[in-house]
Amino acid sequence: MSGEPDPAVRTERSQKRVRTYLSGEVVADTSAPLLVWEHPYYPAYYIPLADIKADLIASGKRDRHARLGDAELLHVKTATAIAELAARRYRDAPVPSFATRSGSTGPP
Repeated sequence: MSGEPDPAVRTERSQKRVRTYLSGEVVADTSAPLLVWEHPYYPAYYIPLADIKADLIASGKRDRHARLGDAELLHVKTATAIAELAARRYRDAPVPSFATRSGSTGPP
């Protein structure tokens, strides 16, 4: 990867406060989300890892995105629930600051 942002992946810093929940428990609470459009999908929030309140557990699975590279798929765990493969992290993505954020994901 060249280190240059991919023009097909659009990002935008948001000023909104974003809170996510799993079974009524806070998973993340941030005022610095990154909106990411990975064409042709609707935007997803990528949350700074420092704002994740739940545990992120490595699943041992990876997913490959043509434009963003390899993603580590993570389970999200709170005190009372686990959401399997509910987050992804791109450590080497060509989009600045992805390595310090986690994004939501659908089934791999």
